[in-house]
Amino acid sequence: MLALVILFAYRRPEHVSKALRALRENTLAAESDLVVYVDGPGDSSEEEAVQQVRDVVSGIDRFGSVTAHAREEHLGLARSVITGVTAEIEARGKVIVLEDDHVATPDFLTFMNAALDYYEANPKVFSVSGYAFPLKGYDPAPYSYNDRLMPRSEKVFTNL
Repeated sequence: MLALVILFAYRRPEHVSKALRALRENTLAAESDLVVYVDGPGDSSEEEAVQQVRDVVSGIDRFGSVTAHAREEHLGLARSVITGVTAEIEARGKVIVLEDDHVATPDFLTFMNAALDYYEANPKVFSVSGYAFPLKGYDPAPYSYNDRLMPRSEKVFTNL
């Protein structure tokens, strides 16, 4: 079973649009369920931006299912993420968490689901991450992780 994808958003409609465009281009997007949490405005000056985010979220397509939670009150990032992730993990077991400024590569969902499945029974692993720090002078591999998942991952994963 694929992990639930959760996106946390607030008052940046351009960021949300970009993040969703990237997620929709993922190979597994059409099979993945997406839940979006939009935090409520902190004050009246943020109402328009928060509404714009809600409008972007209301037009999401290309996922197995989409559920949007538009919070009326402002929880703030930490409380929003903690309550949302806790509720979804209790309901689904495993999740992939993104914030509105995260832009995924086209194989991100495939990688994350494979890594979650691979590590699922390993008690030494608490979470997996799809983030790669931008390293100065580093030339990333010219291939997708899909091309070499098991050979590369076995070398890395067996260190645990």
